[in-house]
Amino acid sequence: MKNMMRKCISGLVIFVFLFTALTVGVSAAELNGSPAVTAAPPLVERNDFDGALGYCFTTTEKLEVYALGRPENDGITADHGVRLWDVSTETVVAEVVITPDSPVKDGFRYEVLAAPVTLENLTQYLVVSDEESGGDFWFDSDKRWYDTDEDFDVSTIISGKGFNFTGGCFGGIGEMPVNLNTQFVYVMPQIYYEQKGADAVKIDDDGTLKPFIKTALGGERNDISAFVGYEFMFFADADVISLARPDNGMADPHTLVLWDITNKTVLASATVDTNSPLVDGYRVADLAAPVTLKAGITYGLVSWEDDFGDMWHDIEDEEEFDITAIGTVTRGIWTGDGDASEPGFPSNPGPSVEGMNGYVGATVFYQVQVEAEETAPAETDAAPDDVTTTPAPQTSDIAILFAVVMLGMAIVGIKKTVKR
Repeated sequence: MKNMMRKCISGLVIFVFLFTALTVGVSAAELNGSPAVTAAPPLVERNDFDGALGYCFTTTEKLEVYALGRPENDGITADHGVRLWDVSTETVVAEVVITPDSPVKDGFRYEVLAAPVTLENLTQYLVVSDEESGGDFWFDSDKRWYDTDEDFDVSTIISGKGFNFTGGCFGGIGEMPVNLNTQFVYVMPQIYYEQKGADAVKIDDDGTLKPFIKTALGGERNDISAFVGYEFMFFADADVISLARPDNGMADPHTLVLWDITNKTVLASATVDTNSPLVDGYRVADLAAPVTLKAGITYGLVSWEDDFGDMWHDIEDEEEFDITAIGTVTRGIWTGDGDASEPGFPSNPGPSVEGMNGYVGATVFYQVQVEAEETAPAETDAAPDDVTTTPAPQTSDIAILFAVVMLGMAIVGIKKTVKR
């Protein structure tokens, strides 16, 4: 009888142990999603700044964020707040504290959010890590920190899908960084996320050729020799047919350059002068072939201006841009590098994200691309191909069955004991 009782108790103990372990496992923090930074950045011994550093990106579809992280480097010794900011609302949408005891995976310390956070499509976000001068080392892509002649190519380790990387940023701790840098990136905080698909963007379009910026506004100036202009983003794919500059009674020729900001490549250039066609107050130059701009990608348009030359516009508030509904202006840009014949990349931003200064008022004439209607697939009972979140781990059916069997054995043992 004692042996049988021991067996009964053993069976109950096994059942309780299994059931407890399985149910506790469901509530444990699990790291879901894919990393935005696909490899840890190289170790750079820089720790000379008090503030928050990271990078900016624009979503090209809805994303669901599960965790945030910071590179492990050779080991961190202090806590680091990591924050995810919505640029348009200047609010923190997710925040964690990375500690020396945080879980580590593939070179990153991370913390799982209490609940997933949804990032909206075609929206700018910043992710930054709090750093202390003299503290843990952090990453800087500037070539000055390497024994090379070129900056570190960040695109080799930021290759996640569903967003476009747009540059580095830095600012005060607890404040949304207003200093953006398209040339360098810092720290490389981590985001673990999943793609949720893109909502259709409804653009009022009648198929006609139209200017992105419809009216040039703002104060006038002509006090530098440089390429000046602005960054912008379209909400739908469109073909650019022409580049144009406000006439303003201009007397000199002006070279216009259309840039892919992320890849730092020239997509198109043209020169307008007093003989160029005048359309709605703009001198217009048609491109030899249309250039396609993709939704959610950051582009730049600049015009070469001469000191004491033709007047150009300095727009101090985004609201003053009279633009079509296809896109938005994100900030002003300029560079004194190069000249009208050899343009330099416009890496110098306007004063701040908040100010969003724009310059010149140059514009592109575009047509929205009309997508062919797709034939609806035949209905099947198969699950859709939509990307879904990874479900929280559930108690295994086999494990439950095993536990139930053990409970049954215990009950049978009890019955036999009672019989005896």
